[in-house]
Amino acid sequence: MKNTIKEIIYSAADLIKGSFPYEVYSDICIYLIFLKYILDNEKMPYDKTSFELQRMFDRAELNEEALINASISLEKQYEFPQNSLVDLAQMYIRFNKTKVLNNLSEINFKKQGKEIVKALKEMLYLSAKHFGRIMSDKMTSKPLSNLIKELIDIGYKDHYADFMYGMGISTLEIVGDEKCCITGYERERSSIAAAKMLLIISERRDVELILGDVLDIKIPENSFDKIVTMPPLGVRVKEFSPASIKLLDKFCLPKKPLKMDSLILLKAITALKERGTAIISVTPNFLSSIAVMDKAVRKLIVEKYLKAVIQLPNLYYGTGVLPILLVIEKSRQTNDVLFINAETNEFFDFFGKSYGPVANLTREGIVKIKELYQTKKSEEGISYVATTETIKENNFLLTLAKYVKVKRKREVISNQEIDIRLRELYSELKEILGREDF
Repeated sequence: MKNTIKEIIYSAADLIKGSFPYEVYSDICIYLIFLKYILDNEKMPYDKTSFELQRMFDRAELNEEALINASISLEKQYEFPQNSLVDLAQMYIRFNKTKVLNNLSEINFKKQGKEIVKALKEMLYLSAKHFGRIMSDKMTSKPLSNLIKELIDIGYKDHYADFMYGMGISTLEIVGDEKCCITGYERERSSIAAAKMLLIISERRDVELILGDVLDIKIPENSFDKIVTMPPLGVRVKEFSPASIKLLDKFCLPKKPLKMDSLILLKAITALKERGTAIISVTPNFLSSIAVMDKAVRKLIVEKYLKAVIQLPNLYYGTGVLPILLVIEKSRQTNDVLFINAETNEFFDFFGKSYGPVANLTREGIVKIKELYQTKKSEEGISYVATTETIKENNFLLTLAKYVKVKRKREVISNQEIDIRLRELYSELKEILGREDF
């Protein structure tokens, strides 16, 4: 019985995991599967290069020249960043793990794009807990993407943007099968290459990827209906590009050191269409910072654009930072802000096996947060609707504790229950050790 696509991809990933540096593990996985998909679906000219590449997979024998030539050809054909695929080819040649080729040759990927991407996403999510911070810069955790998908509500023909696109896994989760126009900005060439490969496999043609730092790129005002972005944690901007200087001038702010999440926030407000919505992740420090610039940005968004502040438990790979989601509306209709403190066991499975140290937001948790967000109501211990006047009285601090008093429920376990559980564990241990006299 032949293995399924998921089994093949997981098996190939295991082989790669033990053979390549963590920094390139995900890129190599996607690259090799991409090459096999291209061959099986006849998406490159049938010539000597494609013939030799096909033979390389069939025989599980490395052909360096064919691999390099195919990478060059595909870069031109699909407009990849120059040398992005060639670099991956050279990395693979350096380690030369032909067992992976043999593994991938066992299945035909023809017309299986959606299944391939689905399996790849699952594999990458499961792998992320092992690589920690390395993966956090490339992809957003699935629980966080699932929540954002419900809140951002992508509609037909919306123009959606992600200012920190990474490999695009989060965008694929958030947008799903919705037909819309997508623009992704990403400064890492390797991430753009991985993102392009995933898009080609999934046959999405509605995505434009732009290589470069979004803060250095001039984006026309009123460009997007929806924006989602997760800026790097704790980064401070000290030198401003011409585009950033123009942005600060627009909001009458001085050119002083500023946290990147604040600058990205201003960029998103400018790029949003008149009735657009943005969801941006910031660190807890942004909510309580006493720095003049941070306070100025908070004052600006509170008075004009801020719709909601949602505090979550740790949903980032490899960090202990609690993410805060800010929901921005370009044309806010009310004069208040919703605060939601979802950092409670009531909403999250903190020990979800699928995500390791990353909290696993349950479906019930997503539904509850969405309900509070849509109804915009105060609920004791969970949410509070504060007027802008109240926030002003609090010196424009957005710390959740100032608005929502959280009741933490502690589970009480009786001594009898503890004794029973200890006896069960003792019996299990005896069975494992295989000793009657233990």
